[in-house]
Amino acid sequence: MTEAGDRPDLYSEVQGEGEPVLMIAGVASDTISWQLQVAGLRERYQLVLFDNQGVGRSPVPDHPITIEQMAWDALRVLDRHQVERAHIVAHSMGTAIAQTLARLHPDRVNKMVLAAPFPHLSALGKLAVESWVMGLREKVSQELFGRSLFPWLFTDRFLAQDGVFDLCLDGFKSHPYPLTAEGLQRQWEALRSFDSISWLPQVTAPTLLLAGSQDILTPPVQAETMQRLLPNAELRLLDAGHSALVEQAEDFNQAVTNFLN
Repeated sequence: MTEAGDRPDLYSEVQGEGEPVLMIAGVASDTISWQLQVAGLRERYQLVLFDNQGVGRSPVPDHPITIEQMAWDALRVLDRHQVERAHIVAHSMGTAIAQTLARLHPDRVNKMVLAAPFPHLSALGKLAVESWVMGLREKVSQELFGRSLFPWLFTDRFLAQDGVFDLCLDGFKSHPYPLTAEGLQRQWEALRSFDSISWLPQVTAPTLLLAGSQDILTPPVQAETMQRLLPNAELRLLDAGHSALVEQAEDFNQAVTNFLN
């Protein structure tokens, strides 16, 4: 399928100057999820950020969407900001979008850093995301939602630090663009059918796979599978859970910089 034209209702922004880097967020996440990367990378790169359909300041679609359609959205964002070719830094569901974009338009992709990557969600991962959708549908409190969410994202060591859980919960509860059941449902519908196993060998962009050694949502074995299938990939483990971009932000940013340079 070929799609063209801008999506004026899709939120995007640019931070910093330098080589362009397209940042693609994970499921249920928007541009704010990259705040520690923006702070650490904006002096070196032109960071192009956007909110996927269903979250943040982008619209919630009134129809099912696919990862491929979200990849076309990412391409539109590059066009909007007149970026011919960019590095990609992606997290979780964003890595599915990045893989797809690199397959559809290899001419627009330079290097990729795929954090918490997967070729398809595991049964455990599917149960987790579906449970988040159900929780929002049933209007559980933000307190309960956060308590059910964070153990999937962070390690025991991280959450055991004084004040860390409360800080994460306060950030979630005060988010200016709250997640909705409808928006997460649309992203979940796209995510659950994604499977790149059959075509990953076609993706030739130099790729760094950044996996959390303690990630239970997208475990390192999935990154290892991708490393075997991708013709030009290397794997690095970070001592973190699913959200290494938060838990080990300094190491995450350094790994990105080292690879893109």
